[in-house]
Amino acid sequence: MYCIDILKNEGVKNTYYSFIGRESPTVPEMLKKAFDDGIERLTVIPFLMATGEMSIKYIPEKLGINGCYGEQIIESPRKMIINYVRPIGESPRVADMFDDMIKNSPAGKGKKGVMLITHGSKKGYRSDLAKLNLERMKKLGYKDVYSASVEFEEPSIEDCALKMVQDGVRHIIAVPMLIASGIHLKEDIPVALGLKENMTKGTARIWDRDIRIDITKPIGKHPLMRDVLIDIMEKIE
Repeated sequence: MYCIDILKNEGVKNTYYSFIGRESPTVPEMLKKAFDDGIERLTVIPFLMATGEMSIKYIPEKLGINGCYGEQIIESPRKMIINYVRPIGESPRVADMFDDMIKNSPAGKGKKGVMLITHGSKKGYRSDLAKLNLERMKKLGYKDVYSASVEFEEPSIEDCALKMVQDGVRHIIAVPMLIASGIHLKEDIPVALGLKENMTKGTARIWDRDIRIDITKPIGKHPLMRDVLIDIMEKIE
């Protein structure tokens, strides 16, 4: 609802949202409401971090379109143009959110390093997102930037943390590339970094060193989400 409020405040009158899982409104329910409201052109923004099966298969199937980004037409119950855009996490403005959270992390002693954490994918979709944001962060001036995945893809969080410490890092700022909080953020990530569940900061013993750990928040409710959404809408117009 946070993003819906942003769009409404920016003058977007007809705003809708839906869920892929069991929650309501479902995508078909959302489409029916848009049809009932007389909408002829609908922009669909996947509230995801990266292209993957969810964005190129499951969401398009529910919308009745193919898995390609761009404009498509659905004919039932009448004609509607669907403008299907790339996942929100692929916006270049997302790096500004990471930058803001890193800069506002508490100062720690010793060399500071950034760990970008993706969810991970069996088909390797998230590795592209990691590489993209590594490049973006380096362009913003960050030198000690690493990437890891919660599952499926290498390196793991544990292996990445070890590599960082071996490289001289004494303060790890972990940046989960996630939209919203969930079990990965509350349990998997802190535990993999040597903290207890639900911890976002503390000290962990890695490679016989006491390492300061700070975990940033997911990006879903970050104030700069407004800039991301406006940037997406301006490109559509």
